[in-house]
Amino acid sequence: MDCADKYDFSFDIHCLIDKMRDVGLFIHDQRAGRVYPNRMWESWGYTDEDMKDFGFIDLVHPEDLKVVQLQLDHLHVDDSAFKSVLFRIRTKSGEWRWIHSTSLIVQRDDQGAVASYVGFDYDLTDEIHARMQAEKSARELRTIHSVGQIISSRLDLNRTIEAILEQAAQVFDFNSASVQILVEEELIILGGMGFQRGEDSIRGIRFPIPGNNPNTRVIQTRSSVVINEKLADSYPRFREIANRDTRHWLGVPLIFADEVLGMITFDRCDEGPFTSDDRRLAELYATQVSIALNNSQQYEELKQRSITDSLTHAFTRRWMQELLSEQLPLSRRHGYPLSVVMFDIDDFKNVNDQNGHLFGDEVLKQVVFSVRDVLRQGDSLCRYGGEEFLAILPHSSESEAADVGERMRKAVEKNPEAGVTVSLGCAELEHSDGTDSSSLIFRADQALLASKAMGKNRVCRFTLLPLEKE
Repeated sequence: MDCADKYDFSFDIHCLIDKMRDVGLFIHDQRAGRVYPNRMWESWGYTDEDMKDFGFIDLVHPEDLKVVQLQLDHLHVDDSAFKSVLFRIRTKSGEWRWIHSTSLIVQRDDQGAVASYVGFDYDLTDEIHARMQAEKSARELRTIHSVGQIISSRLDLNRTIEAILEQAAQVFDFNSASVQILVEEELIILGGMGFQRGEDSIRGIRFPIPGNNPNTRVIQTRSSVVINEKLADSYPRFREIANRDTRHWLGVPLIFADEVLGMITFDRCDEGPFTSDDRRLAELYATQVSIALNNSQQYEELKQRSITDSLTHAFTRRWMQELLSEQLPLSRRHGYPLSVVMFDIDDFKNVNDQNGHLFGDEVLKQVVFSVRDVLRQGDSLCRYGGEEFLAILPHSSESEAADVGERMRKAVEKNPEAGVTVSLGCAELEHSDGTDSSSLIFRADQALLASKAMGKNRVCRFTLLPLEKE
């Protein structure tokens, strides 16, 4: 029975076909040389004429052409089943759309060639983009989680900062970055990477908050800020640190438990402006950074408590030994001098006996305050025990240590809040005789005893002692 006689419709079949073109139907009548594309193609700017003789092939994305051609080849030799293919097609405006096309042979001519075939096209662009975005977001979250675990595994603050900067490169592209901590009304750069001046040169740079800098906007609004223009032109202060070609800047606040800890910044020179996706990723990353930074800060606080004396805030004797065990080998390896100054408070027992221990505690605090004020960066002051203290002075000879000791002595003597004097002894590490930390401390102690014996409130050098010293 002929197909035309098989169905007896009460409606015009041509009207049905025309309506079905609205929902994706297409018909290719090869024998008659006619093509009836669905309305989707018309909405993309194409006409029936454009679709003749498989003209759509020229519009297929190059990466999808092979699979489309393969399905067409199957269609020509096998009409037993639907043939489906997913591919991208270029619209008249140049946009790429994802199409799922299903086709079926209707008739062949006497030579077996395809005479007509029909099918349906579905535009899946929005669904595929949504799925791709979901997959991208899932990958991003996995990356954020992974790098978050890495940076959170560090407790030491310096190592945490290094990990934060290194792992940020796994999240998105940038040329330079910095981590800045908020201390009262200043942002201080704790670490950076990718800067032309070098990381060491920018560490410690401070930005006033508030001030003429984009950092202020980040801190005050507690939200990320993107500036896609040459930073140094708008903010002269940034000429000190920004790379010459930096044109795009992204700053994100670091917030933990509703407290602003600081911020992280990213710079770009030529990778193009920061996008909304970059901003979103940076904000996600900043969440992990905030947790890691808070953990490190708490660790540093606990560490500081464990290595500092609770009364005077000088380093503990235990930490003194750690410092010396590090400094002695370094001094010998690099050939620089290392000296120590030991001192105690003159007649401190009388201070306690006459005024009480609470008063004596205040005296200890004042002495440490005075001494610290004259010590140099890199020097360490430790409480050896009771009213005895030891200052570790890297890169100082015994003569230079004696000069430092004299400044310490005068500082205490001139402090009316302390009301006491100190006696001091200094000694230098001898590289040639294998002196260990105990021997070095012993020599400084011998010099201290000599100061006491000579009337107190003075500095003695071990090498100038007149008698056998050990």
